[in-house]
Amino acid sequence: MYSAAVVGLLLLAAVACNVSMLPYPTWFKVANLLVIPIAVLAGSRQSKRPAVTAIDDRV
Repeated sequence: MYSAAVVGLLLLAAVACNVSMLPYPTWFKVANLLVIPIAVLAGSRQSKRPAVTAIDDRV
């Protein structure tokens, strides 16, 4: 979870710098700044590993 947040913040910072420096339509600027955090949350939820259960060695 923490690695996804770090990568997401770096990506959001890069997108914010890119959008502020280059001429984009307003709708594109708003869409980028809204979609990136949503995508990071969705990706972090999909990457969670299932809980490991103990193996029963009874024979």
